[in-house]
Amino acid sequence: MDTENRSDIYKSRTQIKKESEELQKLGERLIKLTPGQLKNIDIPNELRKAITDARQISARKAAHRNRQFIGALMRECDPDPILEALEKLEAGLSISPKREAPVVSPWVEAILENDEAIESFLTDHPSGDRQRIRQLKRNALKKRGTAPTGKEFKDLAACIQEVLNRS
Repeated sequence: MDTENRSDIYKSRTQIKKESEELQKLGERLIKLTPGQLKNIDIPNELRKAITDARQISARKAAHRNRQFIGALMRECDPDPILEALEKLEAGLSISPKREAPVVSPWVEAILENDEAIESFLTDHPSGDRQRIRQLKRNALKKRGTAPTGKEFKDLAACIQEVLNRS
């Protein structure tokens, strides 16, 4: 029993290194965001400044050191909300506190679950294209394992968002 408790507390150097590399990769994903997208993610100011600086560094060694610094800063904050925000952005959903983000997701989920949701959506928003929505739904269901982050899911979410914006 003591060995189980020790293994929960103890992390090998390899585990620590892998976690650090994952956090550094997460930081690199943050660097690729636009300033507007980055503004909506809740991160410490020091990390935000390091990410902004990273976009302007062109020297290879300096950029490498900056990415390592970003990884070190990432260790000090909780990566789960950041990862969740990045997944929402990659899924084509808004992470700003606007009204659109909560509205799109339930429609997308409902449409993926049953055909009646398409009819209900089109009743509420007649400017939508029934054929296109059904096609996007079919494509998303074919790739169901990757649907929440896949291209097909993003396309369906974008189509629904477009219809909602027109309404």
